Amino acid sequence: MFSTGFPKGVLTNQLASIAAVFQGPAAQIRRALRKGETFPSSAPPPSQPAFLLSVPLFHVTGGQAILLGATVAGGKLVLMHKWDVEKGIQLIKEEKVTAVGG
Repeated sequence: MFSTGFPKGVLTNQLASIAAVFQGPAAQIRRALRKGETFPSSAPPPSQPAFLLSVPLFHVTGGQAILLGATVAGGKLVLMHKWDVEKGIQLIKEEKVTAVGG
């Protein structure tokens, strides 16, 4: 689908970026720290999280939710050019992916 109109974009701000940081894995870490725990007591210490990203980094999902979440959690970011089920399964196994977003 093509558009003949002007290019469109959405601006974001620091508050939106900070809000994205405090979701997902970062929220679990925050809750544990508030209780004085290093990790939730019901779970063993996690290995390094690995996130599979199959959407562009210029998209809010890729650039905000997944990239910032992976950064805060100290995780690895595994990038896919385009979603492909077989390639996705292969990457999940090889890279020990713990979260997939898209």
